[in-house]
Amino acid sequence: MQLMTINSVLLWLVLLVNLFLTLAIIRRLNLNSGEPIEMLQVGQLAPDFVAETLTGEQVTLANYRGHALVLVFVSPTCGYCRQYIPELEAMNHKVERSDIQIILVSDSEITQTQTYAEELSITLPIISAPRSVSTFLADYKIGGVPFYVMIDSDQRVLSSGVLNDPRWRELSNKWRKEDLSTKTIATF
Repeated sequence: MQLMTINSVLLWLVLLVNLFLTLAIIRRLNLNSGEPIEMLQVGQLAPDFVAETLTGEQVTLANYRGHALVLVFVSPTCGYCRQYIPELEAMNHKVERSDIQIILVSDSEITQTQTYAEELSITLPIISAPRSVSTFLADYKIGGVPFYVMIDSDQRVLSSGVLNDPRWRELSNKWRKEDLSTKTIATF
């Protein structure tokens, strides 16, 4: 009987600690939710970056000079990212006929990114820029994933945000419904 009482007390203590931690997280999220999310400014030059392709080749922003880009920042541990991959793959078939490139940017090490690409049968170009060794995500002001940054052929930022914001939905709807040209992205 005494063991049952001790177990009950310990269980209640664990539940109380869990409740306090949950409330602290909610409070912190509520405090931060009123602050605007810092993003790259429309019209500014996109920051240079160094990343690695799945084949181990190093790439920088200069490798994409003259092409409009949509950088989609993902993580192999992000469930929402996995949901968007089929949509991005489907859009890429239209986008690839134009001078616009969709490039996935993984925040994980190359081996984890390769496994992710194989699991999801990703055909989009993927570059790896782990937060632990690269400033790419910090320079592009990526706080979380999935996130996108659109860059025109002059390497200026056209738009950025999360993949469920109204600007992204508007652009992806245009891509699904019409033939693309670089004007589609440039006028966005």
